[in-house]
Amino acid sequence: MPTKIIKSKPLSKEKKTQKNDRDHTKIQRFEGVEGLKKIYKQTLKDKKPIFALTAVIPDINPDLLKWLEKTYIKKRVENKIFVKAISPKTKNSEKYIKADKKCYRKTLLIPQDKFPITIEINVFGDKVGLISYKKKELIGTIIESKEIAKTMRVFFDLAWERAQEYQKEWKNRF
Repeated sequence: MPTKIIKSKPLSKEKKTQKNDRDHTKIQRFEGVEGLKKIYKQTLKDKKPIFALTAVIPDINPDLLKWLEKTYIKKRVENKIFVKAISPKTKNSEKYIKADKKCYRKTLLIPQDKFPITIEINVFGDKVGLISYKKKELIGTIIESKEIAKTMRVFFDLAWERAQEYQKEWKNRF
């Protein structure tokens, strides 16, 4: 499926004179394995840290998983693009965090029953990527907006603070 790019329009003539086309919010839609690869490749182009809320799900498309493990992560690590990730605590995510150091990331876990995340949200630079990588729903979107990305990073920071508390609680419990 082709990628669709939607540019927002200024609300008034006044706004139009204040901004040029590069400053407008852009929304891109992606489908299929190749489409989702484009989202991940964009994170490599931007070369900014990635703040991720992610579902480490068992039914990820095998072709996408293979590409992520063999190509994407290797390139991200080579480019020293660090990832701070938050994921629901599952058997899969517990395996995932064991590779954090090698994969140049830090992952914090949160209770699955309270926070059943089923997609991935990546905030990088002035962009937010939304990805559903289940086998039967391979779709994603990139929203390019300085303000949206800034606010999503605020929400990420809020979640990161609480996720750190969960790590302490679990460590003290066992």
